[in-house]
Amino acid sequence: MQKKTATTLGRSPNQTQIDLFKSLLGHLLDPQHPLFKLAQAIPWGRIEKEFASLYGSVGLPSHPIRKMAGLLMLKHTYNLSDERVVAVWQENPYYQFFTG
Repeated sequence: MQKKTATTLGRSPNQTQIDLFKSLLGHLLDPQHPLFKLAQAIPWGRIEKEFASLYGSVGLPSHPIRKMAGLLMLKHTYNLSDERVVAVWQENPYYQFFTG
């Protein structure tokens, strides 16, 4: 069985398409927006490395660590419920960019 690493956790088979969308999204957004700037400032690689050991290798594919950590940050920053942060994430491209 392949061992999951921080770089493979939460990666889907269509990762190339996801990376392309993220690249395009970054070109459409205002780089002066606070969440855009914050996304650039956070050491996501270090966060992924720290949390990787908490992910199991059994069961359904995991969500990316950056997405989960980012949603938790947004939830607490804007005082949102679990349900509300996901609903806003679905509609807000800055939330989506922030969470990778």
